[in-house]
Amino acid sequence: MFYLRQKGYSKSTNAILVFVCVLVCFFLFYALPKYSKYFEIRNQMYALIESANVYTDVELRDKLLYKIKQLKIPAGEDDIEILRDDDNKITIMLHYKETLRIKTKDKDVDFFTLSFSPKVQGSLE
Repeated sequence: MFYLRQKGYSKSTNAILVFVCVLVCFFLFYALPKYSKYFEIRNQMYALIESANVYTDVELRDKLLYKIKQLKIPAGEDDIEILRDDDNKITIMLHYKETLRIKTKDKDVDFFTLSFSPKVQGSLE
């Protein structure tokens, strides 16, 4: 019969495994909302590309800034790049960083910083 102790499986292995699982769950609990914002802003950028031939770059930037403020993404006007080229293509890029913070009774502790750079391209047809 197979015994777990014969393969080096011990109580310390259990403790390490539980610690790693708790750490992963903790990270996901704080990181998933940040990734949700990323995908939502990227979807908004795709929607703006579809109507880019109607709006100017300034109007596109304003619409994107409105959504950024609505989602409380830490990005400003300088973090948005809108490029149009001669082949009737447009590219919208956004660069920002989100910090995972652990709230304690006394202060907030910065745990990890995530960098996001959504980039969408499309044609102006």
